[in-house]
Amino acid sequence: MNNFELIQTDMNEEIVAKTIYGKQQREFWSEMVEVSPEIISELNDFLEKYSEFTWMDKTSFYRIDAYFNEEKLYILDINASFVDGWWNALNFARATSQEIDNILNETMPENFYLQDEIYRPEFNLCINELQELGINSQEVSQLSESMKTYVYGVIWRTINAFPYDGIRMDSKMNLALFSKIWKSENIEIPQIITPSEASWEDIPKDYVYKIIWKNDIQTNNSWQLQGWKVKVWKPKKWKWAADKWQDGKMLAQKQVETMQNKNSENLQLIFMSADNQIISGYTQASNNDIINDNSAQSPLILNK
Repeated sequence: MNNFELIQTDMNEEIVAKTIYGKQQREFWSEMVEVSPEIISELNDFLEKYSEFTWMDKTSFYRIDAYFNEEKLYILDINASFVDGWWNALNFARATSQEIDNILNETMPENFYLQDEIYRPEFNLCINELQELGINSQEVSQLSESMKTYVYGVIWRTINAFPYDGIRMDSKMNLALFSKIWKSENIEIPQIITPSEASWEDIPKDYVYKIIWKNDIQTNNSWQLQGWKVKVWKPKKWKWAADKWQDGKMLAQKQVETMQNKNSENLQLIFMSADNQIISGYTQASNNDIINDNSAQSPLILNK
C-alpha cells in the first residue's frame, strides 16, 4: 500500500459525538485516511528527536497538524500548549474499533483542569473518552503542585502541570530551527523562513505567515492580531505585519498541496501523541487552504 490511502471502513455512527463547541452540529463523514506503519514509526522517531532538540525533560503531549500526499507527510505545526483534540481522536477510534496504545494509560494524568468554560462541551467529552479507556479522569477546580494535572488551556512552566512547559514548547520557532537538521524522505517540514533569514519584502508569495508565540495573539493590544494566527497572503500595505516581522514576532512557511477527498476538499491530518508516541488522530476536510477546527472530520486509521 501507499503510505496514505483514502478508504471506506465500518464506523459506528451511534458512538460519534454529534455536537462540538456548545450546540454546534458536528460534521463528519465515513471516508477515512489510512496511515502506513512506516509513517507511524518514523513519526515516533521524529517526536523523540524533536523533544531532545527542544530540551523537553518531562512527559510530552503534542498535537501535530500535517498535510500529505500518497507517499509523504508534511509537518505544518506542533502544538504543545492547549493540546486539545484528544476527545475527537479517541471518539473516532472507539467508533472504528481501534485499539489505543497503553502508553496513554501510563502517561495521561487523571486530573483535568479547564481554564475557560467556552470549551466545556469538548472538555467533558475528553474526560468521558478517557474514562471509556479505563483512565479514572476527573475534573479539579484548581491547579496543585502536589498532583499531576492536564490543563485544558494555555499554561506556563508549572510543576506537575501538563502539557509541561507549554508556552515555551509552543513557540513555532522550535519547529523552524528543528527543520534545519531534520532529514527524511517520508516526513518533511516545508521550508520555514525566520525574520533573521530574510526581510519582509523578500518573502515569496507562496508562503504562509504565522505568529510565533500563541501568547502574543492573546495578549497583544494590536487589533490586527486578534482573530488569527495564520494567514496565506501578504498585502502590499500590510505595514503592521511588516513591523511584527521586523520585531521577530512572525515567520513564514512554504505552502504545500495536500490530498483531497472525493468532494475536492483539502485534507489535514491531526496526530495526538503522548511520551513521543503517536496514540491516535483524526482527519479534517475543508475548501480552505488553512483548515480550522470547525471543519468536517473523519477518523484516522493508524497501522502500527
